[in-house]
Amino acid sequence: MSQQVKTQLLEARLGEWTEARRLPVAFDNIGFNPPDGIYLESHVMPATTTAIDLSRQAKVFRGVYQINVIAPAGT
Repeated sequence: MSQQVKTQLLEARLGEWTEARRLPVAFDNIGFNPPDGIYLESHVMPATTTAIDLSRQAKVFRGVYQINVIAPAGT
């Protein structure tokens, strides 16, 4: 499973979760006007893909999926 597929799955799940709670979310490379209240930011930070066997067929896709919660000060 590639990094792009994993990112799509994670973003789809986050979209479902935020939709149920009526929270706006900002995804990478998509225009977004931040609201005055609470919202989330989604970031994907991929790392180098490596192979874990001698034939270089078993690949490991690493990275960090980060979600920031942005809220006005004092809330």
